[in-house]
Amino acid sequence: MPPGNGHQRLFIALWPSGAQRNHIVERLNPLLPALPGKAVIPGNYHITLVFIGSFSTSRIAELRRRIAAVPVRPVELELDHFEYWKKPRIVCLAASHVPAALEELVEDLNAALVPLGFVPEERRYRPHLTLTRKATARPAVELDSPISLQWDHFDLVESVSTNNGVRYHPL
Repeated sequence: MPPGNGHQRLFIALWPSGAQRNHIVERLNPLLPALPGKAVIPGNYHITLVFIGSFSTSRIAELRRRIAAVPVRPVELELDHFEYWKKPRIVCLAASHVPAALEELVEDLNAALVPLGFVPEERRYRPHLTLTRKATARPAVELDSPISLQWDHFDLVESVSTNNGVRYHPL
């Protein structure tokens, strides 16, 4: 089902705080012009944990109850290099190492969603922060040192298409 018609396009994410977002922007601003593609607005920066997709608005309360029961251990993630993903045509900031607490959180969220009819992705979880879309090549720059971020919670986020592009809104 497409968004609208009683459905919302949803995902669960590590949503940066204002201070974290400012830190990311400060670190990346000098490098962004050298990244191929169309820049993602900083207000949309996030680390997706689970992409849900189109979900019935009438079942969001049930979804919230299920994910609220998932325990969250503090997570520290070091984003340490740029990657170009050819098929989705993005450049992202990625992590060489996925902390065990983050892998467990993703597994727990997936398990909590299965009773709602959700089918977890089979591919390995790869945390990343998308920086550009419609990219056609690898970036010609490197990150000089990792960007380290910490979280102790996650957010349910809605993806909304607007005339000015997609905007993400934590629910």
